[in-house]
Amino acid sequence: SQLREEIRVQIEEGILKHLIATGVCATGVSIDDLPVLVWAGGGSSEIKSTQVPGRVCRIHAASEKSVGILIDCCDQFDRKFENHGDARCRFYKKHGWPQFYDDGRKSRKPKVQF
Repeated sequence: SQLREEIRVQIEEGILKHLIATGVCATGVSIDDLPVLVWAGGGSSEIKSTQVPGRVCRIHAASEKSVGILIDCCDQFDRKFENHGDARCRFYKKHGWPQFYDDGRKSRKPKVQF
């Protein structure tokens, strides 16, 4: 689509530095020099769980990008979206992709504090 192409060009030209995953990232777009992608939505299919991270994991010699970072905002306040996040984490593990959590834990399950 025209929107996808505009976003790709803006990233390539350095105008956009980060992207929040939307329908733009679902299929049919290649943004090889994208360094960081924020996934802040639902979705639990294996295809989507590999396509969206694929937008950021490509090496890009021209921009000297050797690694991409996916920030997956897993919703822990709605059981349906929490299940989606759990499924995505399983797919990430299946593909051998390293996972890091903001507090150093190996599990994304929250520590409940009152």
